[in-house]
Amino acid sequence: MDLNLKLFHPIKTEKEIFFSKLINDDSEFFMQFNKNNLVLNKENFKAKLTITDSEVSQIKDISDEVIKLTSLNSETWFGKFISVEDCFSIYKNAIVDNVLHCFFDDSTMFFSSKDQFSIEDVESELNGIALLNCVGVVYTKTSFFLRWEISQFKIKSDKSNVQEKYLIKDLDEHSRSLKDENLIKKIEDITLF
Repeated sequence: MDLNLKLFHPIKTEKEIFFSKLINDDSEFFMQFNKNNLVLNKENFKAKLTITDSEVSQIKDISDEVIKLTSLNSETWFGKFISVEDCFSIYKNAIVDNVLHCFFDDSTMFFSSKDQFSIEDVESELNGIALLNCVGVVYTKTSFFLRWEISQFKIKSDKSNVQEKYLIKDLDEHSRSLKDENLIKKIEDITLF
């Protein structure tokens, strides 16, 4: 993945937290993930997305670049120089054991190949393909981290549950009664031996 990241001067929020917009190649930074498991905490609008080792590596590259940019701009932004090593030590990784901690809101699109769903209509645990937006970097008094938000999630059915579905379909004619007298007599005369 080619990175051309740019971090903007952080803006102070009402809660004494700073937020810096992150872009890549002069546009918002989106990343599509492979089919994975997503667990939603609907009360807090937080989610946990299981990701592959390759995806972990890609996010590590992004994190490393953000850490370097933070150090490079620290004197201008925060009034004191913070070394790359110190930035690494206070950076809070959003990934723990191949699980990416991310966020969603009412604008997040959940859909399947046939339908679109509101957050209230989806299960708390889903399988599918996620499109996440790395909206920026959050700086607190003691740490900083990337904020990943789910933009879209395409729900995919779990193919391993094929056993639960019937492969033989009922036809309308199966519900009709037999009326052919000859056929009924033959069936009554059938014996196993």
